[in-house]
Order: sequence, then structure tokens, then C-alpha cells
Amino acid sequence: MLRVLDARPGLMLKDLATALGMTEPACTRMLDRAIEAGFAAKERHPDNGQAISITLTADGSRALQQVTNALAVRLRAVVRLAARTSGRCTP
Repeated sequence: MLRVLDARPGLMLKDLATALGMTEPACTRMLDRAIEAGFAAKERHPDNGQAISITLTADGSRALQQVTNALAVRLRAVVRLAARTSGRCTP
């Protein structure tokens, strides 16, 4: 969710749910948790005062960067391990 909100700020709930391949109720529950954690915020949509747009907060952006960095470190470790062990396994 954080990655989608970072790439597409101001999404409406239905669009966020579609982007995540989720139902709107499931997306709402996940979004509520992200808002409680301070990672996302709801605002009135600038073009439609009745609609709500969803944005990533500064804390959400930092959390996304931390997770992205941690995953990159782990992926590099897996790649190094695979490179060292390649050819050792035979079918």
C-alpha cells in the first residue's frame, strides 16, 4: 500500500483497492491500520469535495524507505549466496 501511495499520491479508495487487487472493505481495514500508524492520511479530494483522497505521510515515506533499504540488503545477500553456491547442486 505504501509503495502505491508513494507512486500515486491522492488516490481515492476505490482506485487504491483496484491497484492493490483488493475489495474496498479489505482495503479500508488495511488503510485504517496505516492511518493509525501515521503512515497515511485521508483528505478531501481537491476536485470532488465529497470524495476522499489518500496520501502517504512523511512517516509513511520514511517507513517505505526503511523497508525498501532492508529488502535491498537481504536481496543482495541472497544473490551473493546464490553466486557462491551456483553449480554445487546437481539434479
